Amino acid sequence: MEESYWNKFMASGTVEDYLTYKGMEMCRQTINKYSRETAGMENESVKSDNRNGDDSVGSSYR
Repeated sequence: MEESYWNKFMASGTVEDYLTYKGMEMCRQTINKYSRETAGMENESVKSDNRNGDDSVGSSYR
């Protein structure tokens, strides 16, 4: 897919097509980076809400 963006830029030579190609390359690099960082984290439990272990909702007042 990335090659098609490069080929489009090579045919047109426009800045817009080059930036589209670079944007797709950066997007791919970012996805690969975060895929590697999160690999193996599927089984880790991340507490992102206020639920206690028994599914009751807890809160703290400060």
